Amino acid sequence: MGLLEVTSDGLRTLAARCHALGVEIGGCSVHTAVEAGGQATADAVNTAHSGAARAAEAMVARMWDTAVALEGAGSCYALEEGRSTAALRRLIGEV
Repeated sequence: MGLLEVTSDGLRTLAARCHALGVEIGGCSVHTAVEAGGQATADAVNTAHSGAARAAEAMVARMWDTAVALEGAGSCYALEEGRSTAALRRLIGEV
């Protein structure tokens, strides 16, 4: 397996993409209930639509949670990189 290169900008870019996907998924509409209730086919379609709507809501929430986590990780990564650089400079006497 190859190396994984992580940068704070890369994490923030991925966070933005996750947010955009959440917006895109959230913008999809699931068809409303079929009018002819009581029929087996209509009931099955309504059940499927209801399940699809719940799944879309769960995906949007997960994408937005992931975006927030990645944004936070990008900020922490940049902060830690700065601290590590300062510590190494002190260690080798480049203060």
